[in-house]
Amino acid sequence: MCEGSIQTIELLEEELRKVNEALQREIARREEAEKQALQNETKYRLLLNNIPQKVFYKDR
Repeated sequence: MCEGSIQTIELLEEELRKVNEALQREIARREEAEKQALQNETKYRLLLNNIPQKVFYKDR
């Protein structure tokens, strides 16, 4: 291998590391959003299932 290809590989490795870190952050954000959405759904479903009045939802 020549010196140029080693430097190229090191640059590619650094770029891949940066992309991987960004993907890991994005996955963590999405997992947190999904967890929050599930908690909200559970909370409101419990509320609506236990109130004595009937609730209707009209979609426009």
